[in-house]
Amino acid sequence: GYLQPQVVDGFSEEPIEGATVVIPETGQKFVTSGDGFTAMIQIPMREDEHFADIAPKPWGEVTIIVYMEDYIDYVLFHAHVWESQSRKGPKILLFPKVEGEKNEPFSVVEGPHRIWVRDLVEKYRP
Repeated sequence: GYLQPQVVDGFSEEPIEGATVVIPETGQKFVTSGDGFTAMIQIPMREDEHFADIAPKPWGEVTIIVYMEDYIDYVLFHAHVWESQSRKGPKILLFPKVEGEKNEPFSVVEGPHRIWVRDLVEKYRP
């Protein structure tokens, strides 16, 4: 599958050029262009074995870490990647660092697809 993250300012939603986007599962690093997008990133599909015997997921998941000077670091866990599909996104909102604050990294989790969640709930309904 393919992803093309876009990095924007969290307040204005203006694109951020020069942000570094890292995919730890592949070791790849990308830099955003003037429109805030990276190049299209090819992601190898990996099954989520935690759900293999419960309700297999038809998509893969990766982690996206974003760094930009003067902005708080950002980590998106479980970003969806669908086999043989290209995803324009996800849109990542970075917020400026605040002077005198710890500026801990933002940690965000992309939830499972709603159809998969519905099917899981129905499968185990008493």
